[in-house]
Amino acid sequence: MKDAIASWIGKLLTVRSDDAELVRRGRLLGILLLGTISATVVVSIVHSFDFVLNGFSEAATARLLIDLVIFAVLVGMLRLNQIGRTTLASYTALILLIASSPAFEFRDFNRLALLYIIATGAASFFIQPRASFVCAALSGLSYTLVFIATRSTDYNYFLVVGLFMLALGTWLAATSLENALRQVHQRAEELDRRVTERTRDLTATLQREHAEAATTQAILTSVGDGVIVFD
Repeated sequence: MKDAIASWIGKLLTVRSDDAELVRRGRLLGILLLGTISATVVVSIVHSFDFVLNGFSEAATARLLIDLVIFAVLVGMLRLNQIGRTTLASYTALILLIASSPAFEFRDFNRLALLYIIATGAASFFIQPRASFVCAALSGLSYTLVFIATRSTDYNYFLVVGLFMLALGTWLAATSLENALRQVHQRAEELDRRVTERTRDLTATLQREHAEAATTQAILTSVGDGVIVFD
């Protein structure tokens, strides 16, 4: 049972692409999407109980429908990731996270900040290292719009500045990781090149020795008289 589940999860995280870097990012994105889908399923179960216990109220129905829409969108992005459209799935996930966060947490700035932090921190690893700065800017803009729309009086400057500091940290981490992986790939390519050259040289040497041995054998076979070699 455990092996079957592991195999099934492995298939869900498989990204069909020849680009090793894209496959690495796709796997990370797949893990995040699977975790989010699992959380959505748990929340949907809780909302289902609420839907039944509250006598099929409109509020419970709306929450349940929203959960189903989120689940469908997440499954669609996971499918895009599996077929190699990782970049599109990443942009879609982050944009939806930033754009939809005010709608779901319109008056809860603490949860709103958490969603922005997740988007900013994940962008560097799923798209490009510099994408974290774009997400930080979009998150800051979204937070400002929410602040204006709610007519709040306490603007959290530390959140906006913290998003850009987080973007800087994730940019450094993602850049260092990509440089390390690039060096590993370069060393692997250099090793493959040396092995190929050594194999080619060894093959040429063996072919030359085989040709010389065949020539010697042909000479000895064609000699009609006996040959004695002595010192």
